[in-house]
Amino acid sequence: MASTIAKVNISFGLVSVPVKVTVAARGESVSFNMLHEDCKHRVNMKTWCSHCDKEISRSQTLKGREMPDGSMVVIDPDELKALEPRSTKVLEITSTCSLSEIDPLLFDASYYLEADKGGAKGFALLVAALKKSKRAAIAKITMHQREHVVIIRPVAGGLMFHTMFYSEEIREAPEVTNEKVNPAELDLAVKLLEVNAQPFDHAAYKNEYNVAVEEMVAAKSSKQPVLITSRKEAPVKQGDLMEQMRAMLAAAEEGKKKKSA
Repeated sequence: MASTIAKVNISFGLVSVPVKVTVAARGESVSFNMLHEDCKHRVNMKTWCSHCDKEISRSQTLKGREMPDGSMVVIDPDELKALEPRSTKVLEITSTCSLSEIDPLLFDASYYLEADKGGAKGFALLVAALKKSKRAAIAKITMHQREHVVIIRPVAGGLMFHTMFYSEEIREAPEVTNEKVNPAELDLAVKLLEVNAQPFDHAAYKNEYNVAVEEMVAAKSSKQPVLITSRKEAPVKQGDLMEQMRAMLAAAEEGKKKKSA
């Protein structure tokens, strides 16, 4: 069970519900230390001034922003600190909407909410109301000196919230070409999608790279031989689109027959 990272109050008008916040998901990657090639010991990263051509300490550094004309605007740390928003203990609901109105592209980090002491009744009521209305709640909160707009939604008998990117943080989508679609090719493409349709099983997808790296590290640590299988992609062959789709459809249908046999 994940540990509680914060205790806040969900505020909706005059209603206040105390809740505990836990992290719902976090990306994982394999990390390494940087070593000196000769002695295999860790190396320290130095701070180097290219103008003075010498090493300096972190205490001698300042924050700055380069302007379009190449000049530097120096920012005092105290000035930035004065502008930082203070972390709040209130998750303030400002409105509600249909979940379908929000593009998943906007979602950033995800957190679970659970009722804290004295909040069980209000929490259960909020969960039930969101479920019955088929709506999600838009709220604001400040965490880690950053203001967030979040969406609260019911899930598995409880609640979770997702911090969202601001509109200025979203990159523009690439332009779409107006290529005409052949009806026969479209029908075949739809059949290909349908024959490969199956219920989504999230647990079936593993980070194969992380697993392979951990196995390699374990083998090297125990002085065992390291077996590395190449994971290069097969070259993509260009050819007749209809013929390629027909071949893929035939292979998919054959695979389905073998599974059901």
